[in-house]
Amino acid sequence: MRTSRTRQTIALTPRDAIVPAGWSTSVAGGTSTAAASATGVVTLTGDGTNAARADQAINTIKGRRYRLTVAASAAVSVSVGTGVGDASLASQTVTGSGDVFFTASGAVTYIRLLRTAVGATVVTNLTSRVT
Repeated sequence: MRTSRTRQTIALTPRDAIVPAGWSTSVAGGTSTAAASATGVVTLTGDGTNAARADQAINTIKGRRYRLTVAASAAVSVSVGTGVGDASLASQTVTGSGDVFFTASGAVTYIRLLRTAVGATVVTNLTSRVT
């Protein structure tokens, strides 16, 4: 007996997606810098010791699997969790472009971009999709 699976497509509303101007940036000290433009370009410059960070909360559907697609000019750590800075759902370093998968555990999920290494990374694209 053959079983077929139907894949459900869920349309994301603007509140489900990553908002270009929705980034909150911070640094852990030193000479690290973090900035986000109104168009969503995030620039993180690490000093080798102190982290540069950008955080954003997105609406998610509990139990759904998501794919974050990241495009960055240099290595950036991406963590996904249930609170700011938490990495309980996913944690991965992306260089160039790559995907980070996670399953939402609640109605809100937090994304953090982080760079500690010396030099800058420019994140020019970050999108979320239900898989």
